[in-house]
Amino acid sequence: MTQVSTDPALRLLQAGAVIDAAGVEATPGVLLVRGREVIAAGSPEEIGEVAGAMVEDCRAEVLLPGLVNAHAHLDLSGIGPRPFDGQFDAWLGGIRDHRMEQDADALEADFAHGINLSLAGGVAFIGDILGRGSDVGVGLLRASPLGGTCFLECMGLGSAQEQAIEAIEARVAAMDPQGEGIGIGVSPHAPYSCGAGLYEACAALGIPLATHLAESLEEEQVLMDASGPFRALAEKLGAWNEATTMPGCHPVEALASMLQQRPMMVVH
Repeated sequence: MTQVSTDPALRLLQAGAVIDAAGVEATPGVLLVRGREVIAAGSPEEIGEVAGAMVEDCRAEVLLPGLVNAHAHLDLSGIGPRPFDGQFDAWLGGIRDHRMEQDADALEADFAHGINLSLAGGVAFIGDILGRGSDVGVGLLRASPLGGTCFLECMGLGSAQEQAIEAIEARVAAMDPQGEGIGIGVSPHAPYSCGAGLYEACAALGIPLATHLAESLEEEQVLMDASGPFRALAEKLGAWNEATTMPGCHPVEALASMLQQRPMMVVH
């Protein structure tokens, strides 16, 4: 059928294929849009001609909704592939070493590289984890076309929790909670690096919450009996102190009550 339009913002995109989560799967496909609004999607026969619409040739492209990368570490975009020898604690140590060597210029360049890679891959919304010292990423993301959430990461065990709580509260207070499509959340790193008090304080902030959970068998070991390579790594980093306690259960069980109280994104 022929559709008549006098709207100069109306565009008819002729694509190699159009696919979406609502059940449209047309090859070839047509997308009818007005500005940033999708009016119709389907096969050329279903959509028909739209008189007055600007026709764009996208027959070499597959059109689909913008993707969501729910968990990213854009500050590591420049690190490249890292071999894994089966020891997760050693691999984490290598990541930490890289971050310690990263100066401000390299950090900004890695964020910009990660943003460009995300856009090239079709990502429209991102959940990025910002470690201490990487809050520059908030401004860079807000200056980009991406939407989503920047999760400010924190760590603290035992007697170090009070200082960690003060630090994360100060970081959050210094941020505009919503700007240019990028909101602010908080991410207590993991049950083996954050005590219950720190988790509770993060949850009380009332902003989006994310955490790493049950990533490895070594994580389960240290939570069960405070032993193993993760205990040794924490001691090496100076994170373990005499007030540190472990819950004596599986990581998921350790956060079960909090997961029942409020939404939390758990990753890996």
